[in-house]
Amino acid sequence: MATTGDIAREFFASNPQDRAHVLKAYHAYHVQHFKDDTMAHNFTNGSRDAACVWCGRTRELVRWDDQPPECQCRPDMPDVADVIHGEEQRAFTVLDRAAKDVPTIVAKHGMSGETLAMLHHTHGYDPETVDGVVTVPTDVMADYHTAMERERERSRCAQVKEVVSCVLPIKESF
Repeated sequence: MATTGDIAREFFASNPQDRAHVLKAYHAYHVQHFKDDTMAHNFTNGSRDAACVWCGRTRELVRWDDQPPECQCRPDMPDVADVIHGEEQRAFTVLDRAAKDVPTIVAKHGMSGETLAMLHHTHGYDPETVDGVVTVPTDVMADYHTAMERERERSRCAQVKEVVSCVLPIKESF
């Protein structure tokens, strides 16, 4: 029994002129996702008029124009190891900064839920980071959650909301 690959190889061996048309159709309509194929387009949706985010060609242009079927403007995908390394470096920077700031702030304001909340919303140090630098008593966490909810409510109240209305003219039809 012949496999799909065998059938395709046999077809292209006897019809080499059709290879480009099949590849164009494949890249225009049959690549499941741009992550599956390193040369695929990143179409905005499944319609015929969907444009590639990177090169701007629509599915129909990819299928019928004289350009190669692959996306020529595809950006290089970042290396996962580099992304992870960058995230680690940012985390270590936050921890180093917290090691300097947290003891000073706790010494000045004392250890309380209010202090933890202030460290979180003002300086960006969550309670786990603070606990890594100084010991946070378990009873302070309840006060922290209460203080954070007060801060969220204060923030919500400070928002200025404006209602915008639009009146469209009515067209008279005769």
